Amino acid sequence: MAEVTDLQFLTDSFRARILLTLILFTVAISLFYTSLVSTLIYEVEDRVLKQHLENEMVRFLTQAEQTGKNTPLPSTSYLQGFWQDDPALPETIKNYPLGYHEVMDKLYHEEHVLVSEMSGLN
Repeated sequence: MAEVTDLQFLTDSFRARILLTLILFTVAISLFYTSLVSTLIYEVEDRVLKQHLENEMVRFLTQAEQTGKNTPLPSTSYLQGFWQDDPALPETIKNYPLGYHEVMDKLYHEEHVLVSEMSGLN
């Protein structure tokens, strides 16, 4: 009987090692996929928002070439346009260089800003 007990102990130990290995492997795979997905979401979000801002700027510039400075600035619930001398322009954005910027405020709200130069408007 002692031999059977020893075999039973070895089987339990083997199962425990396999179970521990599978749990660790599952945790490792989960962490890998979590980091991969979060990185992809972050990158795709930036690309999509940047492309959207650039497309809106091109649309506005095309329209502004035809109608001049009387062209209404983009203004929706998620997109706001400003002239450089507009008093409503947030102070944090006023001195940004030309280009695309990602702004984080004190409450960790993220804003995407596209600063562009326009010349020749009437």
